[in-house]
Amino acid sequence: MSSSISASGLRPSRGAADGLRIGRWQVDASADEIAADGQVIKLEPLQMRLLLALAAQPGRVVTTQALLDEVWRDLVVTPNSVYQAVAQLRRQLGDAAGEPAYIQTVHRKGYRLLAPVSVEAVAAPPADAPAAPVASPLPPRSDRRRVLALSALTAISAAGVATALWWRPRSGATTAARLAVLPFADHSGTEQALARGLAQDVARALGRRADVLVVAPDTLLDLDRGAEADVVALAQRLGVQAVLQGELARSGPLLRVSARLQTTTGEAGPVWQQTFEHAANQASTLPASIAQQVGAALALAPLPAAAPPASAASEAYELYVLGNDAWRAKTPEAFARARTYFQRGIDADPAYARNHVGLGWTWIGQATSGAGLDLPRAVALATPLFERALRLDPDAPEALTGQATLHRFAGEDVRARELLQRALALQPSYAQAHLTLGIVEFDSGWPLRALPHFERAAVLNPLSAVPVERLSLAQLFAGRGEVALASARGAIALEPAYPNGHWMLGVGGYATGDLAQAVGGYRQALEREPRRPYLWYELARLYLDLERPDEAAAAFARCVEQLPGARWPAVHAGLAWVAREPRGSALPAALERVPEDGSVAEWALTRLMAGLAVEATALQAALDAAAARGDGLTPVPWFVFQGNHRLLDLATAQSALGQRTQAEQHLQAVVAQLDALERQGNRWHMLAFHRARVLALRGQHAGALEALETAVRAGSRRGWWLRLDPAFAGLRGDGRFVALQADIDARVAAQRQQLGF
Repeated sequence: MSSSISASGLRPSRGAADGLRIGRWQVDASADEIAADGQVIKLEPLQMRLLLALAAQPGRVVTTQALLDEVWRDLVVTPNSVYQAVAQLRRQLGDAAGEPAYIQTVHRKGYRLLAPVSVEAVAAPPADAPAAPVASPLPPRSDRRRVLALSALTAISAAGVATALWWRPRSGATTAARLAVLPFADHSGTEQALARGLAQDVARALGRRADVLVVAPDTLLDLDRGAEADVVALAQRLGVQAVLQGELARSGPLLRVSARLQTTTGEAGPVWQQTFEHAANQASTLPASIAQQVGAALALAPLPAAAPPASAASEAYELYVLGNDAWRAKTPEAFARARTYFQRGIDADPAYARNHVGLGWTWIGQATSGAGLDLPRAVALATPLFERALRLDPDAPEALTGQATLHRFAGEDVRARELLQRALALQPSYAQAHLTLGIVEFDSGWPLRALPHFERAAVLNPLSAVPVERLSLAQLFAGRGEVALASARGAIALEPAYPNGHWMLGVGGYATGDLAQAVGGYRQALEREPRRPYLWYELARLYLDLERPDEAAAAFARCVEQLPGARWPAVHAGLAWVAREPRGSALPAALERVPEDGSVAEWALTRLMAGLAVEATALQAALDAAAARGDGLTPVPWFVFQGNHRLLDLATAQSALGQRTQAEQHLQAVVAQLDALERQGNRWHMLAFHRARVLALRGQHAGALEALETAVRAGSRRGWWLRLDPAFAGLRGDGRFVALQADIDARVAAQRQQLGF
């Protein structure tokens, strides 16, 4: 017996609900399982909540925001989380986004469940049956999912009410209110930098609260002022429930800010407004006053009285604001102009920490944005500035994050993590700290630890593709290829001209074995920014996987051209010569002599792949020199993911030279790294590929073949390497190896055809 689910709720006939059916799937919400035709699929708890939320309104559009409020009610995530979860759920249901039978995407609105939904019920008990016991207020844990299945529609409906009162404290609620502070308008036309700076500081003051999630103020600086006319639409775009606006005017010795707060609840006009007047020589105290009143207007718990600002000197504060505004363009000229303001601020008041912080960030920003400054020089200039700032103000989140960034550059991840966690304890809505902490976790080999920080950074920067791009990369490393590609497309949608979204599509193609997509993504990224030597290098490796050595040589040449002071690109470019059949041209100069940098392992292996001799004494001398310079051999996870394992290359060369003891020592270190990466949640094909190389070098051929098959199933397409790597010499006559090589060749040939090769 079944009964339909209407818009007013789940209504089983007569008896208690026994189970939910969606299309062909029988749903067991208490066990997080769906079953059909003898097949049982285990869903993640969040996927089950998503399915139930959609099932509560079959045939009707459920908005993305409604799903966020219901399914992710205790988490702070981006709409991108909905896209990812829907993609995963579709896969579990056997659905397709192009021709859906279960979940339809309604562009820019949400999702609609297309499949019929019904509740199977048991028969009503006989009239003389004993009375059922009175239900307790909270059902047993095993029954709570079933209750959720029966009340899903009611919960969705109630979410609208909860949203209307989102700022009111609720018992047990952990979801932070979401707020955006727009740049203040400047009616005079001469105070734009100060107007923007005051609004940013209001956002920072509010961002120190754990019960408010404040959009990063710098992400709103380039917002079209016309977008503010429709506050509700703007709030939906930003993923917030309230917007704070203001206007600045200066009248003699007074600064006047008229502020107003508007929510998305449909109320006409602002729900709060107030005018603030402060003496212009106390401008630094104005943002805290505004933030305090905004918190009161939102009925948030009052915070302890804040310490007085480190300096109330108007000149030092206003010079800081001008400097912070000046380097937004991120050109050498912009950084130089900002430094002039910050230095003048330091001269006006050496005890005001923020100008030291700002000056330090200009050096780091110039180095990391490709504006004509090398990183070691930038670090040397920024280090004393951040140290001085922290002596003046040990609780400055911007200084803590700057210092953590320097530790990250030095590979001191533990100290960087400590500083960032402290910064976030002081300012939970600090987007840069979340992004940096995510990078620290990712670079340490922990993609799952990085994910929540990238997700939070994306929430705090809803108009920026940068955190979404980073999120995509972490998802790829965690083995979530389909979800990662959806994130990459989301980054492109946010900023089509930003190259890294396209780059992530390329990396995703490589990770999933779709080399045609990979090359397309890299080409799109390099069309937007051709001065990216590492992207040219990675594209060259993709061309090698596609058995196109001439295209690879051209891409390597672009990398070599853009890194004139580095030797390693020319050494790696030798692979294009090695892969060409027949080679024809003379030996590349970079392969003739032992390199004087850390690429000696790659040099030795490349020569061996070409059938050239390697002198053991010369190799050892180069290794000793590299060790004396501090050039490490163990690669970071990113290079291991790309397939470049310097330590494994060295072990292969030493094995070929008969240095078995040295080779085995290095193989043990390689295995330890691969084991650690897997324990840390990394799931990508090159882990299995590198294991195959280790096992082949140890003579464990059956295990090597099994690992290779795993790598190919996961997306590895490095067939040309299998033909040349000395590690696989003992496998090339094996039938399984030959079949595997033929499988890769067929896949690669099809993808070359897609690219028109």
